[in-house]
Amino acid sequence: MAYDRGMGPNANGWSPPFSPSGRSSIWRVAGPGYTPLQMSHEGVLVRFEADADRLAELIPKPLEPTERTGEVGLFVNISRMVPTGFPDDGDERRFSNRFHEALFIFPCRLGDQEYMWHWIMYTDSDWAMYTGFLAGLHSKIAQFKYAHMLPPHPLKQVEAEGAVVEARVSLQDRPLIDVRFKAQERVDPDVVFADAAEIIGMRYFPDHANRVDDRPLAHELVIYDMVDQWTAGDAWSGEAELSFGDQASEELHYFTPKRILSAHHIAGFGYTNRGPKILYDYLADR
Repeated sequence: MAYDRGMGPNANGWSPPFSPSGRSSIWRVAGPGYTPLQMSHEGVLVRFEADADRLAELIPKPLEPTERTGEVGLFVNISRMVPTGFPDDGDERRFSNRFHEALFIFPCRLGDQEYMWHWIMYTDSDWAMYTGFLAGLHSKIAQFKYAHMLPPHPLKQVEAEGAVVEARVSLQDRPLIDVRFKAQERVDPDVVFADAAEIIGMRYFPDHANRVDDRPLAHELVIYDMVDQWTAGDAWSGEAELSFGDQASEELHYFTPKRILSAHHIAGFGYTNRGPKILYDYLADR
């Protein structure tokens, strides 16, 4: 039985604010219960080496660094998502289901199992930021300028060696991330993800009604469950240039690149997002 939110037939929508139509909700078609999302991404994945000791300072206990903690992944992309089982009706949801992302991940471990720690995701979508918060994928709003592969092709993003894509992520019109990719050769997309570990993040919901102690409503390490209906898409390898702006509030100095390890452009990378799975509950013994 569905949860009664006390508003009778007026409580439509996936998230507050609720209304009879549900259109004021951040994404009305996804509720009232959680509906898995079909995701698709196109963008530049840059793997680079950074200072492992500094990155280890960003890993919360009981997670620990690994020998590969200094190998960072930055994925700057155009994302598209629709609820599984719902038609894509285009116009009404185009600002909700098409957006940009730039996310930082790097290796860690819990016990003997290796994972990828999700540090931050920048996005230009309020819906992506909201769901990122719910899923334990910390997110911030930013501005994106994303130039598709040049020279352009009417059907394909990458037509030949030498095609270029450029992207800039900014905060308050100040550059934060600049990446430039130049395609060299088409590669097997499965190779790009051959050693990919599961992505994990932290859900932390403070309890602002708590006047006694600082116990939050939820504090968990969670796995981003995205293995169902996996498709690798199309991939090109190439060379990349990468630089970060100096903004004190973002602390990207932890990720200062030492050298580029690999660079790929990926199109049609897709999966079903079934929501987070709890890996570790900080409140279990409190």
